[in-house]
Amino acid sequence: MSVHRQTLLREVNEQIERLNGEWEIVGRDTVLCECGHPDCLEKIDVATAEYEHVRRFSEQFLVKPDHVAEDGERVVREGAGYVVVEKIDAGAVR
Repeated sequence: MSVHRQTLLREVNEQIERLNGEWEIVGRDTVLCECGHPDCLEKIDVATAEYEHVRRFSEQFLVKPDHVAEDGERVVREGAGYVVVEKIDAGAVR
């Protein structure tokens, strides 16, 4: 799994959130799964507050439940249709 891809998806999702704010979609965001799977473009519907909380931690990402990497990630918490993972060991973002 590529940490660089996950970081790039985080940047894309931040732009999506910015646009959602301009369109006044209140309280919800639809973001791209931030997993490391190279072909994944799946969407996640998440509360804006939850996404903003995850973004505070550079080592945490929102992914689909079945997209958690077996090595290098641990599940921090689960939500409806997504999980928050944290990069650990060599996969951690510095």
